[in-house]
Amino acid sequence: MRRVLIAAMTVNGMIAHNESELSTQWTSREDTAFFKKMTKEIGTLIMGRKTFETFNKGLPGRFIYVLTSHPDQIQDMKGVKATGLPPSKLAEKLTERDKSYCVCGGKSVFEQFVDQGLIDELFLTVEPFLFTNGVPFIEKLSTDSKLSLDWSKQLNEHTILFKYHL
Repeated sequence: MRRVLIAAMTVNGMIAHNESELSTQWTSREDTAFFKKMTKEIGTLIMGRKTFETFNKGLPGRFIYVLTSHPDQIQDMKGVKATGLPPSKLAEKLTERDKSYCVCGGKSVFEQFVDQGLIDELFLTVEPFLFTNGVPFIEKLSTDSKLSLDWSKQLNEHTILFKYHL
């Protein structure tokens, strides 16, 4: 079973200009291809409501859990389930079913899953941008975490993908 976090960010650690921006508006097609391949391999995605609302649909070959304090406000659709469960309870439920999962954003969801020790692998794509302001990848954690680099790969002339484990 794998507990994965996948994120694309700028060199200065921003995951978006604002909370309603779709990452594919500024990330490379190579990162998009990696995201598609990895999430199809894992199969189960977890994301917050704001991240989900940037595309607002199911993704072929994947099942999405949308974390929200108001699950009744997410429209029912194929391959999508809104849940009010806290991250630890959702992770426990998936673990009991021997399901791997991939946490795909946004900032608050990244913070909660990392802070609660619910991630083992991190795939971080660094794109060649500096945003003057925006949404940081992770801003608040209750404890420090040391990561170990497994590998890095150049996706194109300017974009690098890193794989870390906790």
